[in-house]
Amino acid sequence: MPGKSRMVQLGIMLVLILAMTGLDWSYGAAAADQGPDQAMRSFIDAVVRKDKSAILSFFSPSSPWQYVGYEIGTGKVIATKTVSYQVMTKDFASQKGWYGFFFDEPNGYTFRVNFRPGEMWKKKGRNIFVCPQSDSGNTYVAWRQEGGKWVIQKIGETGP
Repeated sequence: MPGKSRMVQLGIMLVLILAMTGLDWSYGAAAADQGPDQAMRSFIDAVVRKDKSAILSFFSPSSPWQYVGYEIGTGKVIATKTVSYQVMTKDFASQKGWYGFFFDEPNGYTFRVNFRPGEMWKKKGRNIFVCPQSDSGNTYVAWRQEGGKWVIQKIGETGP
């Protein structure tokens, strides 16, 4: 049987592991227990904080999401991509691809610049939120329910 100090150390480690796991689950829980408004608020917070694991928790591990890129001025669709959770986790780990969409700042712009602390996006319909700075409405996040949890279905972005 381990000594008392060893058991205390193991107990402390267990508490730390549970606490860290609880932090990651809290964002998924917010999306699961609340409607799309709360899911969007939590997503905005995660993007503002640049929290990779929290951002990933808003995407379905089993169903891909869709990216739609729109041309500035015309609103013409210039890109569509279907993205899996596995691709996102790989890109986030290697700091390439979709990592850049959320975190890089080439020429001062990424999708993240549309997110400001405490600023909620405008609701359009039941589960679509439009960026407050988007005059065209083509920068948006659309949500859907999956297994009782709100996950991102589509992200639209107006860009050059």
